[in-house]
Amino acid sequence: MVMVQPVTRRGRAMKLKLLAKDTDSGKAGCPSVYLAEDGSLVVQGHLLDSATEDNLLNVLPGEGAVRIDPNIVRAALTHRM
Repeated sequence: MVMVQPVTRRGRAMKLKLLAKDTDSGKAGCPSVYLAEDGSLVVQGHLLDSATEDNLLNVLPGEGAVRIDPNIVRAALTHRM
């Protein structure tokens, strides 16, 4: 189990627990799914290109989108339950 603190929420770093990671990415990189201390999921993945990002609805300032393999999400949810 890896604990990291890279995400801020309301001005402080949140504690994150790694739930699942692509085994083909080695020890670094992504995609990965983390459980934040508030119970939300944090997803690390490849950023969308701008043409694809233009297809998203209602993206607010400070929001972004990444893409990951569905198997990583399944592994994270299995680990969490």
